[in-house]
Amino acid sequence: MKPTKVQYFCAQQWPTYAWLISFSLCGAGLAVYASDLASLILSQPAVSFWLACLVVLGAAIGWLCGGIAGAFILGPFYVAVGKLNGAPFQPGDQVQILAGPHRDHVFRVYEVWEVRNQVRVDLGEKAVANFSDVFSSNEICRVSKG
Repeated sequence: MKPTKVQYFCAQQWPTYAWLISFSLCGAGLAVYASDLASLILSQPAVSFWLACLVVLGAAIGWLCGGIAGAFILGPFYVAVGKLNGAPFQPGDQVQILAGPHRDHVFRVYEVWEVRNQVRVDLGEKAVANFSDVFSSNEICRVSKG
């Protein structure tokens, strides 16, 4: 199967980045709104240092909330993308890597980590030693069954 642009997009973790950035921006925006509201209530001009602190704090809280909410939404999303890519994979399957330095190359699966929804592909001895041969099911696409 030839991977689509959506599969490449998901393999590079862009949905996760967009999710966390949007929550961070929402948190920062809420912090700005809260500081403006506080300055109106207190009838004092907002000090730029405290405004910057509130924006950073709001962005951090937004990022944290996005991470927690993302576990319940992005997790099942990436499992569904993995199934679209041909998961579950078995040792011996031929897969095409969709992200990273080995993008668009075809390799054979030699080990499956079902609990983590990951597989190891045969990239050579050096990759085995430092575990750089581990890919999630959304980062690979089935070419043929083994």
